[in-house]
Amino acid sequence: MLNSTTLQLRDSSKDASIYFRIKIKNGYNWYVIKNDSTMPENELLDPIFPQSPTGQFVSSIAAVGSTIYVLGGANLGTYDYIPPAFSDVCYIDTLHPKDGWKIGPSMIVPRAGTHSITINTKIYAVGLQLKMWKRGGIIVSPFAEVLDTADHQGGWSKLRDHHFSDTMPGAITGHAVLDGGKRILMHCFGSPCLYCYDVEADSWKLYSNNFGGNKFSSAFVDGILYYVDFRDPGVIFGLDVSNPKNLPKIVIVNKDEEDDCEWIPQSRISLVSLGNNKLAVLWALRACDSNNDYVHDQLLICCSKFNMSKVKNTAASEQVDQLVAHPFSLSRNRVMGYKFLDCLAVHPPEKMETQGASKDNDAIATNSNDKKKKKKKKKKKKKNWEKK
Repeated sequence: MLNSTTLQLRDSSKDASIYFRIKIKNGYNWYVIKNDSTMPENELLDPIFPQSPTGQFVSSIAAVGSTIYVLGGANLGTYDYIPPAFSDVCYIDTLHPKDGWKIGPSMIVPRAGTHSITINTKIYAVGLQLKMWKRGGIIVSPFAEVLDTADHQGGWSKLRDHHFSDTMPGAITGHAVLDGGKRILMHCFGSPCLYCYDVEADSWKLYSNNFGGNKFSSAFVDGILYYVDFRDPGVIFGLDVSNPKNLPKIVIVNKDEEDDCEWIPQSRISLVSLGNNKLAVLWALRACDSNNDYVHDQLLICCSKFNMSKVKNTAASEQVDQLVAHPFSLSRNRVMGYKFLDCLAVHPPEKMETQGASKDNDAIATNSNDKKKKKKKKKKKKKNWEKK
């Protein structure tokens, strides 16, 4: 069995850090799992951020560079059958968490349960929203909007509506970004379809209708959309999205026969893409004391990481025959709270410039200033050399 908090089979120092939210009595706490996490299992992990200025119940989260955005949410302080949704947006720089949360541009439509997608500096908010009718009710709409975080003053812009209102539910549960951000595939809970949004043409189309209708969490890694089906606990599926006719395959976990670690549990899990063909799986357990009794308002957040590979029968074949997960890290962190909400990956600083970030990001501004100073030093050295 796993005796220590972290089991590390290979170096993962260049992996992304994983940030996650935990529901507590009076709000939400944010935590981070870093690559060198070695917290003893009986010690509590400290929250990484101060409390958010806005309500976060069924809000959505997105990372742009080093900055995390929280979109919308619902107001649980009311006694309405369906609580009213927020259009509020707030954000925080993970490199400077002491600077606290800042208020961003409000969305066009109040949203709760929306799905967010990041492409370079832009965040797309798509899917479910809650709005009160006179007698109460839910308005479900995949109405989408986009914000360029490099220009907060420009605010949110509405995307073109699609014609899938009868088949596309509002609860979007995952996505895949294709062709360097030119296309976005989206899947919905309760629908067997994959829908495609063409970013450049601002148009929608049906991509596939044989994906299965019980998808929950998903992550896109190296051309494969990995996802979980709530009817098959302990199993990860993968779909090669290069061809709409491809069918999902069960991922094979490649581990030793003597390995008794629970890399993928028989419970609800969340998938996170770490980049570089790596996938993380997160799940929550009730924390226990030394007597193996449950501890009130404490959870163990487990995180397993895999190197993912695709197996083809022949080198010339375009068809992926097997999807294999090679486990290399398993960690557990004890936190205060009673419910695991969601998680996302934030990549190391050296990767952030390629992803893009907000102009309000102090870290990127600092990096640019450092580059200017280095250029000036090089010019001075060159002048001195020419004088000599």
